[in-house]
Amino acid sequence: MTPKPSHLSLPGRRWFHRFWTQLVLRELRHPWWALAILAALAGALMWQSGKLPKRLRGGLISLPTSESEAVLRAVESDFSRAIAFPTILVQEGLGDVVELERNWQRALAALRGTPAVQQVIDMHLGRKIVATITVNARSFDEAQRIIASMHAAGLPRGVEVADLDVEADGRVVVVVETAVRSFKEGETRRQELAAALERMSLPSDTTVEVQVLREPRRNFAMVELDAHSYQEAEALTSQLQKTLRKLDLPIGNRIRVTGLSALFHDLNIEATAALRKAEWIGLPICFLVLVWVFGSPVAALLPIVVAVTAVAAGASVMSKVGKVMEISMFVPSVLSMIGLGVGVDYMLIFLARYRECALRHATPDEAILEALHLASPTLLGSGITVAIGFSALIFTPVTFFRAMGVAGVAIILCALLSIFLIAPPLFKVTHRWIVSRKPQQPRPPFWKKWTHLVVEHPKLCLAGGVGLMALIAAPSAYLEPASLNPESLPANLESRKGYNLCKNSFGAGWLMPAVLIIERPAHMDERAYLIREYAFLRKLRAAPNTFDAIGGSELAVAKSQGFSIEIPADFFFSKGGRRHLVLAMFDGNPLSVEGRRWIHHLREISRQAWPEEDGFSSRVGGVVAATLDLDRAVERYLVRTAIFCLATTFLCFAFIYRSFLVPLQAIGMNLLSVLGAYGFLTLWFQLGVGAVLLPSHVAGSLGMSSVVILLLFCALFGISMDYQVFLISRIHEEWRRSHNNKLAIRHGIELTGRVVTGAAVVMIVIFLSFAFVSVLETRQFGAGMAAAIAFDSTVIRLLIFPSLLLLVGKANWWWPFRRKARPSAR
Repeated sequence: MTPKPSHLSLPGRRWFHRFWTQLVLRELRHPWWALAILAALAGALMWQSGKLPKRLRGGLISLPTSESEAVLRAVESDFSRAIAFPTILVQEGLGDVVELERNWQRALAALRGTPAVQQVIDMHLGRKIVATITVNARSFDEAQRIIASMHAAGLPRGVEVADLDVEADGRVVVVVETAVRSFKEGETRRQELAAALERMSLPSDTTVEVQVLREPRRNFAMVELDAHSYQEAEALTSQLQKTLRKLDLPIGNRIRVTGLSALFHDLNIEATAALRKAEWIGLPICFLVLVWVFGSPVAALLPIVVAVTAVAAGASVMSKVGKVMEISMFVPSVLSMIGLGVGVDYMLIFLARYRECALRHATPDEAILEALHLASPTLLGSGITVAIGFSALIFTPVTFFRAMGVAGVAIILCALLSIFLIAPPLFKVTHRWIVSRKPQQPRPPFWKKWTHLVVEHPKLCLAGGVGLMALIAAPSAYLEPASLNPESLPANLESRKGYNLCKNSFGAGWLMPAVLIIERPAHMDERAYLIREYAFLRKLRAAPNTFDAIGGSELAVAKSQGFSIEIPADFFFSKGGRRHLVLAMFDGNPLSVEGRRWIHHLREISRQAWPEEDGFSSRVGGVVAATLDLDRAVERYLVRTAIFCLATTFLCFAFIYRSFLVPLQAIGMNLLSVLGAYGFLTLWFQLGVGAVLLPSHVAGSLGMSSVVILLLFCALFGISMDYQVFLISRIHEEWRRSHNNKLAIRHGIELTGRVVTGAAVVMIVIFLSFAFVSVLETRQFGAGMAAAIAFDSTVIRLLIFPSLLLLVGKANWWWPFRRKARPSAR
């Protein structure tokens, strides 16, 4: 006899009931054949999922209507693409100077012969100022006094005596030098050295010769790739690295490939390896937790099998999506974390239902059908909630977020399909190992005592729970959006080593300069513009936190100072002639909070110097500006996403549970858990608590990643509501039977206590295993998810939500469209 369907009303319940019943009955007639076919399908999906890491692209997010995107398109069309998609070569070697220079030229020649490279621009940034001081001394004693006076006067900071010689004719020759990393620093060092020489009171016939010479131990070049996007530049990074490896340079003379594209290329590879490591850590711990929940190793293994299959299916889907859409390193993180967490959770709930039903039926087939009818509304309701959160990302105008939204929806669908297809035949063939025929044990006393406490003191529990969550969420008021910090990347990455080398030798600002596009009015000639630009550059260099600035007007001056940069014609001057380019470098980590504020200040200076009223047009772009524009976009998207999720979830829950107040309460509790997660992350990563307890865990953290902020909201909005859905479903079942609100709440908490707690522990373990990988953004995402699940499954599910349901009473189930029950025939 087919069991009676669930009382919960779902859209399309009749066709869904008929379709799955027929499909499951066919699987149950031939369970081994069904499992063999499903195993072959799972193997094919796992093979296809192996292609996903090759599809990973999309490090930097481009916003179609942003100022930084307009600059990027202008640079790509009118200037060198070495500026649009910067890829940097750096060298700092030890040993023979001639050998270092020879290796550097070999590397440049090899890259110029690579099909993916358009040109390589040797910037000759490695420079030193050398002053040769010649003093005529009439005796050896006078020569010694002159040398002593020079030492007493003191040399400027960073200036060292490279050579000192007293010749036979009495002349004293002193050579001092200092390394410089920028044009701005070169001017400063010249002035400091000239002032120091004046203080020395040298004889009038002293001769001083100052030169700017190349420092052959430090080299810097910009590579223009045959790329039209950051993603294409990222894909070509491996070719550059292979070309340099073929040169087989000595260990002390390595040439590094760095820049944003290279950083994201290496980060994608590192993130893939980190996810595999996290899975190998998290799954065995999950298995032990499931053994505790079910008391059977076979039963504990089934949710893991289904979850792994769901992840493989989701990854295979996204590997196909990657052919038509750019997907980033966050997509595998979403697939692994959400797929494993939701897959194990949903399977655990389904298996617990089956074990209950198996005690009431003589055959596994009847128990499976009843469990399917009872559990499917709960699982579908939960799946819909999670899918709603991710689907909000699909409607943003940014491909980066759309890909994550598609990944989230895909993994939820794959998890539900895996459960409904694989679980029935698995349950039948493993029935005797996963179901115990022993008399059902009474409900654990802890849950009875806890339920009694909440039912008898709802106001106290509500006040305590809300106060605790408010305390946890309070630090979120100080949340500071941040971007990818190169210093948070693993130190063993090739691009990270290049970043450190560039930072120490030339300044990190050269890796990600601010790009200013200035368009002069038609009536202004080029000479008049260059005079005005030269004054602007001096003002820009004097601005706080500016490391250096250079433009077309500076080239002649720079060359006169010895900076013989190989600049192509289209580097600072556009093909049309009216657009001009200026590069400005931040003094420090460009992607730090201070670096992003500097971009905002730079935009103000630029608009003041080039007013639109005079016919000028100025825009500031570059990598750092793009991340600043992203922060502003995330603020807008977060508000829109929240409104979409709140409205859609309310309508779905109201229709499923035939109630207005229960969905409103569930949504309010969900927002509390999301704010709690933000508060925890702010406290742990941004305010320094994590740095005290686990320094390596928060190393390089400058704040919360903008991407993580938005992704956390979408993921948490659905997943943290899972436990409320499970609780509401059981409460609603009892309410339909007894119409006693207090009894229904007691029944719901006691029945779901052990299973839902086990599901929450499993989810927390999975997310925490990702919270200790080598990629900071994945750590933040994993820690935030684990924190939200912990808050939701304890404080909210056991204190706030049931207390609120008790205080509201029968009004919880008020529904104006409810049809009146027909009178009983008795």
